[in-house]
Amino acid sequence: MSRIADKVGRLPVGLRSTVLSLLFGRFVPFLATSGIRFEQAGHTSLTVSIRNRRKVQNHIKGVHAAAMALLAETASGFVVG
Repeated sequence: MSRIADKVGRLPVGLRSTVLSLLFGRFVPFLATSGIRFEQAGHTSLTVSIRNRRKVQNHIKGVHAAAMALLAETASGFVVG
């Protein structure tokens, strides 16, 4: 994963987030389904985000707790990995 992050780091800034999300979405297909975006990935930091879309909303139109747990699990898993 760090090799992928290093290679993507050489791309223009505007493409990095999209390419990271697509590549990491291939490892875990549900990441693409839920719309998790990898904003930045490096050796010392990782930034992931999830937009408040209908797919991930709860009954009061906020991001569902399960989606937030997926976000936290994804971030911690990729940092450890």
